[in-house]
Amino acid sequence: MKIVKLLFAVIAILLVANVVIANNAVDESLVVTKVSQEIATLSEENMQLRQEVARAGSLSQLQEKILALGFVENPKVVSLSTTSSLALR
Repeated sequence: MKIVKLLFAVIAILLVANVVIANNAVDESLVVTKVSQEIATLSEENMQLRQEVARAGSLSQLQEKILALGFVENPKVVSLSTTSSLALR
């Protein structure tokens, strides 16, 4: 009779442990799913931001911005003459 009670107690403990472990596994899988969705969202946002940066940095966009700010092109090149170079060593 003692063996039956002992086996019953062991089975009950194993069932409770199984439920606890299963619940933890489900909770962790939900967290992993949420994090995976967040990674996908951030990756998509990152791609859109990279495209926006590429558009903003394109030469045609920069030229429009430069002209809008009032800069003008000067075809004359000016250079300063010097008697010594910086790298004499």
